[in-house]
Amino acid sequence: KFWSSDAKRAVELAVENQDNFDQIILSTRVDNLEYAYPVYTNSDPTSKQFGKVVLLKVSDSQVQEFLDSLSGSYYYIGPPGDERFITDSSLIYDANKQPSLVVRIRK
Repeated sequence: KFWSSDAKRAVELAVENQDNFDQIILSTRVDNLEYAYPVYTNSDPTSKQFGKVVLLKVSDSQVQEFLDSLSGSYYYIGPPGDERFITDSSLIYDANKQPSLVVRIRK
């Protein structure tokens, strides 16, 4: 597995969906995401917010509460283990059919 394949896919999803939501929240618990986002988007690596896209660390046990506290629409992308803590989430699988990411959408 490529060292940042999950992070790269998360960045691709964020870029594809940034015009469809008020916020895109990327969990930095996705391996290497905090490094991959600036690389794949040619952004300032010292920032944690890129327009509507926010890189954020929220513990798995608090992610549901955090998402419920948000106003407006959002697209959340996190590690697959978050599925246990988030209602109405969906898994995204990698090429080997292994869970890669979890997403939750509120329109």
